[in-house]
Amino acid sequence: MRLSERLFKGRTGALFCDTGKVTNSIKSRVAAEGNGGTSMLSMVAPAGIEYMPDRYEDAVILSEDDRRLLMGIRKNNTDNDLKAGELLLYSKGGAKIYLNNDGEIRITGTVFINDVPLEVD
Repeated sequence: MRLSERLFKGRTGALFCDTGKVTNSIKSRVAAEGNGGTSMLSMVAPAGIEYMPDRYEDAVILSEDDRRLLMGIRKNNTDNDLKAGELLLYSKGGAKIYLNNDGEIRITGTVFINDVPLEVD
């Protein structure tokens, strides 16, 4: 039995995956417009990570009956040259934390420790 069949065993609603454009985001919910119209979506993210998608980004939406979840944002193209095993956290304002697969950590932007800017000579 496939994992998806085990997860949804006994449920009567059909699962449907769609994309839509983010129209608004408030706290932990996002409004997106897809084939089914505009919906308020609960967000899904890995434990310990919170994010707010920007307007007009492509939302990936998982639906079952009247429940809809924002599973993430589809990345069509990227200027970042990530290699296998690497991670990049970034913001629209240009801040970046890049974890290289060779153990380096590169931080771009102003770094604050306990609300005090870190000054590097």
